[in-house]
Amino acid sequence: MSTLRISLRSLFKARAFTPLAIATIAIGLGATTAVFSIVESLLLRDRPGLVDERSLVDIGCSRNGSGFDNFGWPDFLDYRAQNTVFTDVAAARFGYQSAGLAVDGRAEDAHAQMVSANYFPVLGTRLALGRNFAPSADPVPEIILSYRYWQRRFNGDPAVIGRAVLYNNAPVTIVGVTELGFDGASIVSADFWAPFSLLETLEPGSTLLQKRANAFLMAVARLKPGVTLAQAQAEMSLLAQRLEKAYPESNKGHGAVVAPSSRLPGEMRLAAAMASTALFLLTGLALAVACANVAGLLLARGAARRRELAVRAALGATRGRLIAQLLGEHLLLFLAGGLVGGFIAVWLVNTFVAVLPSLPIAVSVHPEINPLAFAFCLGIALLAGLAFGLAPALNSTRIDVLASLRSNEQPAGGRIFSLRNLFLILQLSLSLALLTTAGLLVKALGKTALTDPGFDARHVEFVRFDFRSGGLTKETGPAFAEEFLARAAALPNVRAAAWSVAVPLDDTGRSFGELWNAGSERSRENEINTDWNLVSPAYFETLGNPLVAGRSFTTADLANTTRVAIVNETFARRIWPGQDALGQTLVNEEGQTIAIVGVARDAKYRSLGEPPRNMFFVPSAQTYHHSPALFVRLRDGNSILPQVRTLLAQLLPGLPVARAETLESFAATSLLPYRIASGVAAGAGALSLLLAGMGVYGATLYRATQRTREFGVRLALGSTRGQLIALVLRGSLGVAAIAIGLGLAASFGLGQVVKSFLFGAPGADAVVFLGTAGFFLALVVLAAWLPARRATRVDPMVALRAE
Repeated sequence: MSTLRISLRSLFKARAFTPLAIATIAIGLGATTAVFSIVESLLLRDRPGLVDERSLVDIGCSRNGSGFDNFGWPDFLDYRAQNTVFTDVAAARFGYQSAGLAVDGRAEDAHAQMVSANYFPVLGTRLALGRNFAPSADPVPEIILSYRYWQRRFNGDPAVIGRAVLYNNAPVTIVGVTELGFDGASIVSADFWAPFSLLETLEPGSTLLQKRANAFLMAVARLKPGVTLAQAQAEMSLLAQRLEKAYPESNKGHGAVVAPSSRLPGEMRLAAAMASTALFLLTGLALAVACANVAGLLLARGAARRRELAVRAALGATRGRLIAQLLGEHLLLFLAGGLVGGFIAVWLVNTFVAVLPSLPIAVSVHPEINPLAFAFCLGIALLAGLAFGLAPALNSTRIDVLASLRSNEQPAGGRIFSLRNLFLILQLSLSLALLTTAGLLVKALGKTALTDPGFDARHVEFVRFDFRSGGLTKETGPAFAEEFLARAAALPNVRAAAWSVAVPLDDTGRSFGELWNAGSERSRENEINTDWNLVSPAYFETLGNPLVAGRSFTTADLANTTRVAIVNETFARRIWPGQDALGQTLVNEEGQTIAIVGVARDAKYRSLGEPPRNMFFVPSAQTYHHSPALFVRLRDGNSILPQVRTLLAQLLPGLPVARAETLESFAATSLLPYRIASGVAAGAGALSLLLAGMGVYGATLYRATQRTREFGVRLALGSTRGQLIALVLRGSLGVAAIAIGLGLAASFGLGQVVKSFLFGAPGADAVVFLGTAGFFLALVVLAAWLPARRATRVDPMVALRAE
């Protein structure tokens, strides 16, 4: 207790040093803890409503030995029936499925998830009200609500059980409500769940559950007691091989992949882990810079306390006792920084959540600073205190008692690789690496933001629907779509209007069947890999995506006429190199011939950073789709969305709007990964730059102050102040030169890490590297020149008389 009291008293007495050191540590720890909280909520936190999550696994499909993809319902039934390693296997359709839920005649867009009837028992999810799905194989029209949606839509009314509602205009019965907190097992929140058997009620004649080639689901399973992940993987691989032999047409090259269950199944979890690692690396380096800065301050403070420590040693204190006292002070310092850093982390996480743009779907991830995050913060503080506090403590207690008692001045020491200089080199090199990485990401963000998307998003709004929500079918939907489009195009301020299934930059690909070049063998090897889109005639005019050859679609391109298509420039160049794409023909999986009538200018389809991609457009009148988006190009900036809603209420009031916004705001979300990465890097770079400047300033001031007598002698012997400043700067520039070399090498490594998870980010850039190195060198010179100038303005006689 006496050592603790001495340590506390010593820190309280250092009124300039202690707040500065605590603030430095707190900023670094706060940023690191905030990133940990976000990553923990995404990848590590247990999902509410799941029992014994460690025994749950996700099952996906690999293609030719790689990937983690969807597979078909018949495969799921075989996996479930033939395995011996799982207590049970359930299926779920991953992702967002818009659905219309009509209650008392009022339809509202909701997020539905199709699952197998045993989904909740496999997860162990309990229900707050009602029962699970009936295990019958017959189509049973029932749904289960999430607790959150039950509270919002039905005001928590317990009488909701047994109530009849309309799901996409089909009558269903609410049979249950999940427990509080459970919004689904994946990152995408669900408003309600429906059994796969209901598909036949919603879409009469649908073959989605019959064909193995219809890959649309993933599975979740619970391991039997004592069964390992490796054993489960081995058996599922054997089952996949059996299915491949039995069904070579649909299952050729397909394998089964078993992985620990997660909010982000398969490759999405890997991508998130890589991005999280990069963010951790950035903030961890900023923390290391902060700790190195504090270690330098501790060394300087230890040097200033040598006489005090020498007195304690002369009075009988052992070196171990002195080390324990200093290390205790350092640990208290870092713990105090950890406590303050926890509050900074809370502010950072809240700010992060507040500035995130609204997402098109609800997600079941809620970053917050919980007890685990606080424990992480304090744990890192203790480790950092030991790692960066031990060396200053050992160095400060390595003293010559008689020499220290005789004089309060310590030798200046010209060794460039002294302990203090090593900490300074570490700090400067990491600071430069962070600054360069921030420069790379900001340049990538600017380059991506200036990328020509191939379309004009200005004055374009879109409204997405799911026609099934309003009771429209394959027979009635086309007539409604035609009338609604015609009346929307006639609204005031509308220059052009069109239907499109795909929304530009929505980060998804769509495929509506297999496609081959006419005359080639219809095999997997010859299949054309392309994204598809269904559009109405005025699509290219509405989106400002001009044709470079041929014609656009017309109202004459109907279901009973020759099938036609428009391809983009990349498609034409890759499939028919050196030939004219116009007049070429393709064959679809039904054996129908498709004539190419136009070539559209290349554009960005999934994201702004994507490489050139094949794109294939077909008329919406020739292939029906239940979930199109209406795009309108306006004459000015006045929104047309209220008038579109009014028009919808007149034509089909039971059809809810799934999404409505401007194309500009939607496209901005594609830059979100770049903005987050560059924002974190810029923040870490700015913090490290500030700390680097403080470190150089403090180190130079300490060295210059220690050489006061030497400067006085030199001035008395005729040296100029300019020569003394140059003498001081020479030492700082030597340290800076080594740090810049190490920092640029580290920058290259960091650049490769960033490039691996963020497409379009350069791994290295000479302009950024040289620019940041030059800026950094100027900062070092300024930070060293200020204290050097101050120290050399001493009166020679005063300096010589001081001792």
